[in-house]
Amino acid sequence: MAGKDEGRSPTDYGRRAHIFQESSRVFRALKERRDEDGGATATAQASNNTPHS
Repeated sequence: MAGKDEGRSPTDYGRRAHIFQESSRVFRALKERRDEDGGATATAQASNNTPHS
C-alpha cells in the first residue's frame, strides 16, 4: 500500500474501499481453496514449518 495518506479526503475512502474489496476477494478465494482441499494443504504446510528436535 504505497503512497502517503494525507487524511480523510473523499479519494482516500475510495482507495481504502478498493483495497478492502481486493483483500476480501483474495482471502475468500484462499478460504474456498482451503475448504476444497479439506485443510490438507494447510496442515501439511504447518507440519513443514514445525521445528524438528
